[in-house]
Amino acid sequence: MLSLRRHGGDRAPLTVEFSPALPLGAQVSGTGSRIRRTPGDVHVSLEAQVVDSSTLTVSYRGGWTFVPPVMPPAIGARSSAPRVLSERLGEGRGASYLVALEGLAGRPYTFRVGAPDPSTARRLAVRGTNGATLVLSPASGPAGTRAVTVTFPRSGADADGYTTTTLTFSPNLP
Repeated sequence: MLSLRRHGGDRAPLTVEFSPALPLGAQVSGTGSRIRRTPGDVHVSLEAQVVDSSTLTVSYRGGWTFVPPVMPPAIGARSSAPRVLSERLGEGRGASYLVALEGLAGRPYTFRVGAPDPSTARRLAVRGTNGATLVLSPASGPAGTRAVTVTFPRSGADADGYTTTTLTFSPNLP
C-alpha cells in the first residue's frame, strides 16, 4: 500500500505510478493493474492522478520469498555475508522454487524461506548442488515460513573464498 498526500498550494494533478515487486508466484487480486511476470520477478503497476491525496493498494496472496541473514561487516572488514544470485520458479504444476547462492566455503548460514501457503511449507523438501549440506527446520506455526541452514561446499572457492550452490525447494509429495 502506498499513501500519498500533497502539501502546498499547487493543485495540478500529478500522475503517480506505483510498481512494487511481489514474491515469485504471487496471485494478484483486484483490477486496474498491469502485471509483468518474468522468470525472476513479478511486478504490478497501478497509476493514479493525485490532486490532494491518494492510496494505492496491491492485493495478492501466496508467492515464494527467500530472506538471507543480516550480516553487516565490521568497519574496514570485507563482507562475509552470503549472496543471493538469482531466484526463479520451475516449470509445471506444483513447481519448484530455485535459488542460486554464494557463500564462504565451509561456512553455514541460516536463511528464511516462505512458501506460497502453510500447507506447502509443511510439505517442503530441499536439495542443493555442489555438495552443500542442508538442514531444513520443522514447520512451525501458520506463517508458511521455514529456516534452512546451508553449509557451503568446501571445494571450488573463488579468489574471495566463496563457493556456489543452487537450492531447489519443492513440496515433499508422497
